[in-house]
Amino acid sequence: MDLYDNTSLLPVLQRAWESPFLTRSDFARRNAEEVAISSCRGLLTVRHDQHTWGRVWRITANGLAILEIQETNPLWELNT
Repeated sequence: MDLYDNTSLLPVLQRAWESPFLTRSDFARRNAEEVAISSCRGLLTVRHDQHTWGRVWRITANGLAILEIQETNPLWELNT
């Protein structure tokens, strides 16, 4: 994966929105780089609440905003 090809993050964000996935799932392993980049950018989290960490990757508000922008403007590129 080219680390600057940010469009590769979109399927991971979409999956996390539609069906959050376990940290040790096959999906997470196949997309480890994209998950790591998305997490570092604050687009995914395993945080359950203010005091608890979990084992499920979920999309954050920022990640959802990226998906909404992409849906309304497909030519927009993620450059964060």
